[in-house]
Amino acid sequence: MNIRTLLPWLLTCCALASQREVQAPDTCDLQVVNAPYGVRASGAAAFDGAGRSLAATLPSGEWQLSFTAGGGGRPASLAFMAPRAGEVIVAIGADPVAHEQQTQHVTESFADARHFGDGDMRDLRVRARIRATAKQGSAGLVARWQDEAHGYRLLWDFTADELRLERMLGGKPWVIGKGKAPAADGSFHDLEIEVQGFHIAAWCDEVLICADLDGALTHGLFGTAVLGDAKVEFANLQSAPPAVAVATLAAIRTAGSLTVTASAPAHPGGVYCLCLRLDCPTVSLPLTGAGFEPFVLQQPVLPIFLTGFGFGSVGRRGEIEATLRWPASLRLMGHAVLVGGMLGTPDAGAVAGWLPWAYVQW
Repeated sequence: MNIRTLLPWLLTCCALASQREVQAPDTCDLQVVNAPYGVRASGAAAFDGAGRSLAATLPSGEWQLSFTAGGGGRPASLAFMAPRAGEVIVAIGADPVAHEQQTQHVTESFADARHFGDGDMRDLRVRARIRATAKQGSAGLVARWQDEAHGYRLLWDFTADELRLERMLGGKPWVIGKGKAPAADGSFHDLEIEVQGFHIAAWCDEVLICADLDGALTHGLFGTAVLGDAKVEFANLQSAPPAVAVATLAAIRTAGSLTVTASAPAHPGGVYCLCLRLDCPTVSLPLTGAGFEPFVLQQPVLPIFLTGFGFGSVGRRGEIEATLRWPASLRLMGHAVLVGGMLGTPDAGAVAGWLPWAYVQW
């Protein structure tokens, strides 16, 4: 092969190698795009941030990403294996309501049970920060609360270290779902309960505790609950309409493969087609000192869509996953690749939506 043919690739590899920082072998780079309301990583990695563009280097291993609701939407959580010396780029769909304003009900902190609304509040989500100053009693949030014997409540049991979503009917509690609570060590944690029609769900620190169907109660007040001799502090009590499920996508890149883990809860049972979109169909060019390709005059071209590495049915909770092992990856060295996908109806007869696009520098 002529050395002149190899020269562009060699120069590109040298430029990329000089600009890329040396990455520790037991870490993985994380980039999150469009998370202005908040994102939290748990599992092998611990991260908490908010912004339109976030970056961090975290320990590799099993990651769980959870997102704060906002803008009328709730981005779907993701769970995946972050590879050693790899890169994870997370993209989040657009806000359904770009300028949604949550209603702030109490500006100062307080420690008692308080109820809000007109008694006919039906569909909404309620959120507050809460911390326990003693390991006794229980406290949390209520929705569709009619009286002390009827309503839904999300309780943090400080004695049992347990979170419970309960229905009160006739003065008797019925546990809809439960999960392990954080340590009652005086730190603030975020609780949230959402009711919409027959659907009811609860979260703690953006992690879903449970989601179920229950139609016993249709309306009531909302607010906080304090039981027994609990010593707690509430802050930032807010309410808003129920959040719409927003699709998310994680592009997990290593030297020889690209894995996509996505979630589209609004399209269970549909079909998907994962796609690669290239910004430039020509051979890679040497990069300038600023990291850009030099300007070259060429005729206008349309973006190229490469499909075929991911087809299938969306899981009942919106799960999507596919892996691409790319023999031609060296030919794309230096290219900006957009990774996303198309969502279709269950019969594959029509396009129903799109996954968000994640930018990957190959």
